[in-house]
Amino acid sequence: MMFFKTEEGINVIQFGTGDVGITAGLLDLPEETIGSVALTPKDPNEIGAEFNTGDECKLDTMIGCHTRLVFTDKRSIDVLISELTRCKVLMENEMLIPAHHRRMDDGPRNDK
Repeated sequence: MMFFKTEEGINVIQFGTGDVGITAGLLDLPEETIGSVALTPKDPNEIGAEFNTGDECKLDTMIGCHTRLVFTDKRSIDVLISELTRCKVLMENEMLIPAHHRRMDDGPRNDK
């Protein structure tokens, strides 16, 4: 299941099996137009396969949307992208290190 809640009550959206549709768009609100990214459950497919394009992120067409990220300032998008990029780098680095070398907290080391 891609959308769930932990025992601690934390909402989780799990990515990695192609069953979360991601759609970006603009929301035209009476006061302003804001950026939005909708996360929608879908049938598993190839990761990155086209899901929705165009104006599907409008308020009146969000049938099935589980979670929506909204942005009132473009700088917030930059922060999110930066942290997602950092997460990707951490995952890539973790995968490069053999499992038996990942945790070096098994006592003091003597590096003389």
